[in-house]
Amino acid sequence: MNLELWKKIKKEKKMTIEQIAKAANLPKGSVQNIFCGYVPNPRTDTVEAIERALGINEKSPIMERPLSDLAENFIQKYSDLFSEKSFHAYAELYRYMDERQKIFVIGMIVGYLKENGVNINITF
Repeated sequence: MNLELWKKIKKEKKMTIEQIAKAANLPKGSVQNIFCGYVPNPRTDTVEAIERALGINEKSPIMERPLSDLAENFIQKYSDLFSEKSFHAYAELYRYMDERQKIFVIGMIVGYLKENGVNINITF
């Protein structure tokens, strides 16, 4: 569960808590409590229902999903260095990370690529 991502998508889609609750078939109060952070670890089925309501689990092209500018620039510039399957797997995991985790992972990937002779110039 990535509450910040949920809030970002909610804002981008201009959805209300009531709309999300209705689409997820959940009580409005439960959804409100989760979005306010009062329920830090909701049940898995609740998380999945909210993500479906927000459109997170839809099988849409990976670049249509919310990514930080850093991630988007990195992926666009270096996606040819990874197989399509591994690229999508990394991007799928990446979207659940906070900014600190994203920078750490990109740093590790850049280090690996540099060790293998790929010259990458990226600033954080």
